[in-house]
Amino acid sequence: MQSGHGTAVGGVIAGGTNDDGKRYGIAPEVNLYVAQQVSKPPEGVRLLSVIAGIQWAIEQDVDVLSMSFGNPGYNHAYVEPVQNALDSGIFVVAGLGNSGPATGFSPANIPGVVAAGNIDDEREVNSSSSGEHIETERYWGDDAPEEWPDEYTLPDVTAPGTNIPSAAPNGEFVSDKSGTSYSCPCIAAVAALAIAATDADNEAIREAMFETARHPAAKDDFDVDPGHDDRHGRGIVSALATISRLRASETLSGTVTDDSGTPLSGVTVASETGLQTQTDSQGQYELTLPPITQPVGALGVGFETAGTSFNPAETDTQSFELARTDEFDVEMTERMLTHIDPGQTATATFDAANVEALTVELNERGPFDPGWNSGSTTHRLQLANQSPSIRTAPKSPSASLSPMRRSPPDFALGTSSRVAIPRSTVRATWFTPTPTHGSFPRRTHRICSCRST
Repeated sequence: MQSGHGTAVGGVIAGGTNDDGKRYGIAPEVNLYVAQQVSKPPEGVRLLSVIAGIQWAIEQDVDVLSMSFGNPGYNHAYVEPVQNALDSGIFVVAGLGNSGPATGFSPANIPGVVAAGNIDDEREVNSSSSGEHIETERYWGDDAPEEWPDEYTLPDVTAPGTNIPSAAPNGEFVSDKSGTSYSCPCIAAVAALAIAATDADNEAIREAMFETARHPAAKDDFDVDPGHDDRHGRGIVSALATISRLRASETLSGTVTDDSGTPLSGVTVASETGLQTQTDSQGQYELTLPPITQPVGALGVGFETAGTSFNPAETDTQSFELARTDEFDVEMTERMLTHIDPGQTATATFDAANVEALTVELNERGPFDPGWNSGSTTHRLQLANQSPSIRTAPKSPSASLSPMRRSPPDFALGTSSRVAIPRSTVRATWFTPTPTHGSFPRRTHRICSCRST
């Protein structure tokens, strides 16, 4: 009896039109090749059918290989066939699994494969989505090629994989498919679109996809990128941003100043295509963009956003003047670490505007790893302006997240001494300059939420 799993996975990539003319597939005009594996025991027979399917795909000269299956742990038998596919120039993507944190499945956990994580329609990582930090020698041993990294974190990126609509056998339709099995074809379809639009090779597509992925913790397009962790990966894959990066050929430059003409450093200049950069100490920037008309804007802490639309192929310079705002503003200006070594202390840096006093709080939820304290602890860093005329509070040089973020020197989990930072939420609490009924009203703003357990 057919489960419909392969049909639904294929529908995510290449689903056709329904009666309303709406396409459900992400890349509906691709040529779809299907290799069916043996789904029943014995396990050895199933594994051989998978390896045969990978070899068959290589022989068909496919561009993208999407694998929505896997074995828990580290299956060394996949290494050689997957490496053959990568060496053949195939873009390989696989679902990392649905067993939650500190887990992963092969072949997704083989370096070179794009390991897919699962997010829902709120851009949050599904609690079942697998993720792990891998020490190569410990888990792969002598089967690891020399070019593999000493350690790496998965998933690589995330894509929608919760309550996904797709095709079902016998012309039916389903709307509730969930798991990294459905995130995987989303990423594969983006790769197919990128190949069709640019004819780029798999390494270039991987680089563009990873560089432009937006981390789910960065709700605002201008938020600092929290980096690569074992829940979100590098972030959510974007077809528009990936292809825009591959097609970027026009350099736009300019200066960002305030309304008095003073250059502003650290201001984000971003295109709607997802490409962005920051100004240097002189307020200058350079940004390479695709040759199409697109909105481009500049945003700094304590300033209103300024933007315009133009084609960088026709205009190669664009400066921005930002007007100051009286509204409170704060942002995280540096990435937080996702893992720390024994004795190492993580730090967080913030920039704030229009406050007389600012308290930065880190609320930690108790982690699952032995050796850490459990419960919830709040760490605070006080920032205060020396004068009400100062509109931007100084950056905190070191908002230390110790002692809970510092592992004991003798702590070890198995043979590994490197541990994940527990789940944390960073909030800023500020006090307005004008008293209300004899007190300063307190307001709280969430800057980011990070989890890496």
